[in-house]
Amino acid sequence: VLQNPILIDFGENPTPLPFNSFVNPTVPLNNLIDKIGNSTYFNIEATTGFNLLNRREISNVLGFPESVCDDMFFRDGNNPAQSRGAFKVSNMNTTMKYTFIFYGAINDSNTGTHFTVTGINSGAGDLKNDFNTDKVVIINAIALCV
Repeated sequence: VLQNPILIDFGENPTPLPFNSFVNPTVPLNNLIDKIGNSTYFNIEATTGFNLLNRREISNVLGFPESVCDDMFFRDGNNPAQSRGAFKVSNMNTTMKYTFIFYGAINDSNTGTHFTVTGINSGAGDLKNDFNTDKVVIINAIALCV
């Protein structure tokens, strides 16, 4: 049973603990740790390809290390062949419901990300990424498939 949040940074520049640094989208990240360093045995993997993008001009007021804003896994919504990216999270407790919180930022204009989390049920939300210092998307009560 998950007692503490799991923090994941997506991008090639590692972020210090307690973040799990997902630095290479072609290599799954296994045995994620929670915010206080406990092993969760949860895994995450990219199920689509991603580009890597570095933009080092944004900070945040959420208390995240600056390295969270430095880089990202990236899909180009203007290119239909690259408009969607996906991840699979595994080894989670199927009797629980989970909350997913997403943050993203880029030093660009007119950008956004549509997040969808799917299990037995699903939830979705949109995030405007332009120079984002404090906005998140929260998707609550997702029950996982067996």
